[in-house]
Amino acid sequence: MTERFKQQLKDYADGKLSGEEQAALEREIAKLEAYQEHMEEMLEKSDQQFHYEAKHESPEMNPKKARRLMNKGKRNARFWNVGTVIGLLVILAFLNSVISSVYYSTGKPNRQEYYRDVLSSAVAVSRPNMSVALSSGPTGILSMKYSGMMNKQIGTEYVAMGAYEQTIRMNQSIGNGIDPYRQGGRSIGVYFHLPESVDQERSSVQWNRLSMLPEGTVAEAFVSLDRYYTTDEALKLLSDFDLKLLWLAVYTGEDKGADAGFVYQPLGFPLNPIWHYDDIESIVRDGSMTTTKYPAIQETGDGERRDQNFIDTLKLLQKQKSITSSVVPYSLIKNGLAYVEDNGVSIYGLVITGPSKELLKLQEAAVIKDIQLGEVRLWNWTPE
Repeated sequence: MTERFKQQLKDYADGKLSGEEQAALEREIAKLEAYQEHMEEMLEKSDQQFHYEAKHESPEMNPKKARRLMNKGKRNARFWNVGTVIGLLVILAFLNSVISSVYYSTGKPNRQEYYRDVLSSAVAVSRPNMSVALSSGPTGILSMKYSGMMNKQIGTEYVAMGAYEQTIRMNQSIGNGIDPYRQGGRSIGVYFHLPESVDQERSSVQWNRLSMLPEGTVAEAFVSLDRYYTTDEALKLLSDFDLKLLWLAVYTGEDKGADAGFVYQPLGFPLNPIWHYDDIESIVRDGSMTTTKYPAIQETGDGERRDQNFIDTLKLLQKQKSITSSVVPYSLIKNGLAYVEDNGVSIYGLVITGPSKELLKLQEAAVIKDIQLGEVRLWNWTPE
């Protein structure tokens, strides 16, 4: 709209236009109104057409566009689902870590240390001359994985016999884990004779094998005694020999018949007691260093304390049936504990180590009825 036309409209409103000017302006205004009506009509038709096409358009009418829309929807849904699953897994992993940490770190001792004690104690009482130092860490759902090397002392050195592994969920063992003692067949042939029974032929074969070992070797041996001894008596039996006592086999009610005098699944305890949390006398903390003090014990004495420690260990194992059963048949622990509580601790066999030729001297010892040769290594002996 020009400035001139605006001025004419103002003059028209003020009555300043002549009759001819007024008529000419009214004709222009009529034209504008006609234009306005026509434009509104066109816009209305265009709007109706747009809504009609939008309402009736279908994929069949535009398949490429429809396919693009469908693919885009699928991608968005897929990304959403993957993102949701990942988010849930992260949340569940976090919750599992928190709950596991709280569960295994509570108690005195905390459950993580307590279950470690059960596993290592079960190995110590059921695996002659075998020990395991376990480390642990969370794994899976509310589970703790314990692993470590199983070791034997042969001569004066400790030799790794294989990796041990066991997983515990809450207070239940999951499967039998990995036990090189079982899987490697090292338990086959490991036995003791009860004093009432001895196989002279087999015993002579073992002595012959030992005699064939050369100088410069050390060996492990399982010896069966001529009678039942108290712990104090058994600790002193080999004091005249240059040998190391490692493990003591305890009589737990096995059949004493002449045809059943072999013990293939012995229970016993190592020379060094299996101390537990309740045995701690003091804990000394010096900065970041912590020293735990256990009872002092004589190497060839303190039989009563050693016996009680063995009984306490069996009681610990009896409380945790599932974990104990992953290492040793639970019936052995249950029945063995009942027997020694009623009858006391009696020793009928020993595991010893030392120079092969020194072991051979035991053939002349009256207290030794039988010997079985174990692991052999090159010389590493350091006399005490």
